[in-house]
Amino acid sequence: MNIIENKKKIAIIGKGTAGSLTLSNIVHHFKNQYEIEWYFDPSTPTQSVGEGSTLPLPHALRRSYEFSYNDFDILDATIKTGIRKVNWNGTNDYIHHFPIGSVSMHFNATKLQEFIFQSEKNNIKLKTQNIRSYQDIDATQIIDCSGAPKNYSKHNVLTSIPVNTAYIQQCPWDIPKFNYTLTISRPYGWVFGIPLQDRCSIGYLFNSNFNSFEEVQEDIKNIFKQFNLNPTGSVNKISFKNYYKKENYIDRVAWNGNASFFLEPMEANAIGTVSKSYNLLNKILYKSINLSKANFEYNDFLQQVESMICIHYYAGSKYNTPFWKNAQEISQPPVERMFKDPRFLQILESIVYNHYLPPDIDYGQWSKNSWKENILNLNLLDKLKKLV
Repeated sequence: MNIIENKKKIAIIGKGTAGSLTLSNIVHHFKNQYEIEWYFDPSTPTQSVGEGSTLPLPHALRRSYEFSYNDFDILDATIKTGIRKVNWNGTNDYIHHFPIGSVSMHFNATKLQEFIFQSEKNNIKLKTQNIRSYQDIDATQIIDCSGAPKNYSKHNVLTSIPVNTAYIQQCPWDIPKFNYTLTISRPYGWVFGIPLQDRCSIGYLFNSNFNSFEEVQEDIKNIFKQFNLNPTGSVNKISFKNYYKKENYIDRVAWNGNASFFLEPMEANAIGTVSKSYNLLNKILYKSINLSKANFEYNDFLQQVESMICIHYYAGSKYNTPFWKNAQEISQPPVERMFKDPRFLQILESIVYNHYLPPDIDYGQWSKNSWKENILNLNLLDKLKKLV
């Protein structure tokens, strides 16, 4: 009998960035214990957005593929030293740095997906079909990375994050002009800038209930002029909700990527959350935690990331527009929730009194040093101390 017949089976649905990274993780950990199938619908295009990352991505690529700086051209990648924040309350212009000696990367999402596919195609069975029901898959474990849900009845839909629409345009260039992600507060929301080798991706996050697409289209011209960028004619407009699953892990199904969560791209939180989600699944498959514990840790982590995002809106910006007045108001509850959590209070106390904390103490996707850097530069320390 062929040994593969004695193996259990894992099926991954979806070939986007989350599906690709989840597949890479599964192959790395479980290829000797499971037969691995990768399902995707070739008629459904993947989205080439979310091209900024944090430290988990380069670590994962190095671990699985010995990926190095010499391989950056494969992904049109550039070094990312941190996130520059302009026009926010406080210093108005600062860089949230990665720890000294550590950098992340900006990457072409389509090329990352293709790179992982080419690297893993001999370790998997590829199934090009549209899955309509999990009953159509005879796998021990299914991981659904198929994209945003059709309805949100099984998700927590967040009302604390004030943006629901993205205006995205590509700006070709011959050479990158900066080595960080831009996040620039604007009257109707905020703008990200992601530098790749051959283009800069510019996106304006706003709330369509407060401002029109035409207003944003006019205001974004200021960014193109400020950074001497020449956009192409094509514009990608994406409407979205902010949400995460109520239960992300059930008997034989887990979710990742937009099928599991979407929180707007402040601090490039998506890659870290994808990593957290598949690491929890690893623990389930290794039987080191049960489903209840995994779901608790997943929900706890997403709430922390929600607070990490909302602290920027709670701080406000230099603009006193209807968007920003609303943003400061609705972002307050997740910030107040942090002050009921002793883990965050430990971090805040260490900032106030300059106490030492071990470097692995974090909250959301930020270390203690990141919290300190952002709280001080957003001029939030006195405001937060009043909440204690």
